[in-house]
Amino acid sequence: TVEYPYSHVIILPVVGENSILMVRAKRPVINDFSLELPAGCAEKGEQPVAAAARELTEETGIPIVDFDRFIPMPPLAASPTRVPNLIYVFRVDLSLQEYEDKLPHDHEIESVECVSFEKAAIMISTGEIYVTVPVAVIGSYLLSKNINQF
Repeated sequence: TVEYPYSHVIILPVVGENSILMVRAKRPVINDFSLELPAGCAEKGEQPVAAAARELTEETGIPIVDFDRFIPMPPLAASPTRVPNLIYVFRVDLSLQEYEDKLPHDHEIESVECVSFEKAAIMISTGEIYVTVPVAVIGSYLLSKNINQF
């Protein structure tokens, strides 16, 4: 197994009830800029919600100081056969103004993009969004929004 000493978090920032805030992360190992959700590792002694707020700020330039805005979603296992830790998942609702007023992001991020729900679903189905945990988070959220259509 691979056991990380600290918790991992991923954030689903929903903008204006119809879009998802995503980051284009620099991934030199695969020579790509993959479209992902803000995510990262908690620091020593840091609570998962505080880590989520910090990662959101670092990767998107959007500071959220009210931790109550981070809504827990069901946790996910990235690789249940190898990693015994679940990933903490949080949703945060953002206004379009918060997105537009974002500050600079850190150097690991190429860009911050607002993607409509419809476009995100298409990008997942065509493989444009291919990192597994963001696909799972976005997919489960979109399914929960449309469950009454089935």
